Amino acid sequence: MKKYLLARYQQQQTRFFPIEFMNDFHFVSSHLERYGYGLSLASDEVLHKYGTNLIEKAIYLFGKYSSQQQQQQQLSDDICCALKRMQGSCLKTWKDHSLVKQLLVHTQGCAFPFVSDEMRNDEKVVLTAVKSHGTLSVLDFASERLKKDPNFMLQVIQSLGPSASIRITDHSPELMQHQSFLRKAVSMNIEILANFKHNCDQEMDKDLVLTALPYSVLAMKHVPEEWRKSREFILEAIQRNYKAIEWASDELKNDCEMILTAFHHATSLRPFSLAEINHSSSTIITSDMRIMNWNDKHMTLPIVKEFGFALQHVSEELRQDRQLVLAAVSQHGLALQYASQELRNDKEIVLQAVKTHPGAMKYASNSLKNDISMATELIQRNNLLSLKGMSKSIWTNREIVLQAVKRNPILLKDASAELKQDNEIVYAAAEKSSLALSFASPSLKSDKSFMMRLVTFKGQYLQHASNELKRDKEIVLSACQQDSSSFSNASLELKKDRDFLLQLIKHVDARCMAYASRELQNDRDFILQAVRENGSVLQELWGSIYNHDRELIIEAVKSNGFAFKFDQELHRIRMEECYCGVFLGEYKRSINNSVNDIFNFNH
Repeated sequence: MKKYLLARYQQQQTRFFPIEFMNDFHFVSSHLERYGYGLSLASDEVLHKYGTNLIEKAIYLFGKYSSQQQQQQQLSDDICCALKRMQGSCLKTWKDHSLVKQLLVHTQGCAFPFVSDEMRNDEKVVLTAVKSHGTLSVLDFASERLKKDPNFMLQVIQSLGPSASIRITDHSPELMQHQSFLRKAVSMNIEILANFKHNCDQEMDKDLVLTALPYSVLAMKHVPEEWRKSREFILEAIQRNYKAIEWASDELKNDCEMILTAFHHATSLRPFSLAEINHSSSTIITSDMRIMNWNDKHMTLPIVKEFGFALQHVSEELRQDRQLVLAAVSQHGLALQYASQELRNDKEIVLQAVKTHPGAMKYASNSLKNDISMATELIQRNNLLSLKGMSKSIWTNREIVLQAVKRNPILLKDASAELKQDNEIVYAAAEKSSLALSFASPSLKSDKSFMMRLVTFKGQYLQHASNELKRDKEIVLSACQQDSSSFSNASLELKKDRDFLLQLIKHVDARCMAYASRELQNDRDFILQAVRENGSVLQELWGSIYNHDRELIIEAVKSNGFAFKFDQELHRIRMEECYCGVFLGEYKRSINNSVNDIFNFNH
């Protein structure tokens, strides 16, 4: 029995530590070192007494797993879970700033709520927490002094980058009244403007938006709708960033004066001038850009290069000009709708249009919409969304659809009814996304051999099976063997089947119990049977009255050593039941016994 215990001592544990090991510091430490996790599975006594040592060892182990991202994430999650269990009590005494920052980096900032007040008031420590977590939420635990410091908050905003979502109103509301701070903040991160939408007491400042525009046109996405309709505001915005016209109302966006004003400011940033473009003496452009000859190619070409939708204003003759149209669709694909019928049938122009906007395909000629070679070209270029604009006949072509769903499985939705019944096509789509199965034909979702193949690949695909197959024990068993949580998609009939559920609990996973019928979850006799098959069933009934049922707790310990927490009496029962009383007698062993103490104990 001692040899058996030693063998068990060296085994890797997964969801819990059996009671004979959970209170053993040396076992926990050894398991952590060998397998990269185990802190969160230790007893409360071990964590509170040796938490500091174990977490320091875990930090050291990150170096060992430097090239194994999955292992590092598992270790990080393990540390975070352990810290939450002991409320991070061990971190309150940490004075080593470098060690604390290492821990914050390795745990993506989740350890920050547990550090000392001194650390919460340290700029470098807090910045490390923010960078590691990637959001401002960790500031909930930072000192008030730092959150009210505009210079520090600017460092925080800069550290998160220009695209991060930042809610200043949640953490430093008083800074929303600090105009100097706001101007600097929006120059670093345009999303600061979103704070005005969430702060009903403060209106958005136009000057602030205009200040932000030279840095990014995305400042326009936060402005109220009425501003987008304001000619005065849009003209001023265009002067700061000519691309602001894209955010104007449809009426202003299609206004010739607006387009020309935007173009004027666009070209002021270029190494050429309007005078160089305007070679025609017969065309006069006034200083306010109000007069424009839309029949002059040399005049309109540079404009549509910047604003493709300006193609709608050119003459019918120029809409037939290949160079002009190609320039327009290269800037904005939907400009294809303003091209001549002949150019909508030009493959090169259409391919260029869908490159900038996949929706442009609906404006192509019917000939191209029915062209197999066009569809093939789009697939090869990975411009799959453009296929949606093609004719229905394309979606009856087996080879086209097969290649399309291999790259974008959701395109199965557009396939013909016949191809939605094709095993190979549907399986190819399902391999990439379970959502694609929702578009498969009902007959295929009722095909046992096909669905068996799928649930063996990914158990959660059971959710798309027919109701009949959700009652099929073979199908459900195969799905649960791949992913026990897929039992949630089984029929209510099987969730009530005592014998079938006991089979799953014994041979597959105790987690299936979490999806049993309410009737069985409230049946104590059944739970007693289940616990005797697999003690960790109690873990799936967390919070229920059965977690305090002493008989069930004892049976769980006898079954596989599962216990919610360490208990001397339960430990004695486990050792007597499973190891032939190898530790019978007065129980004197403490949690800091060495491995040798365990196995040299005089039986």
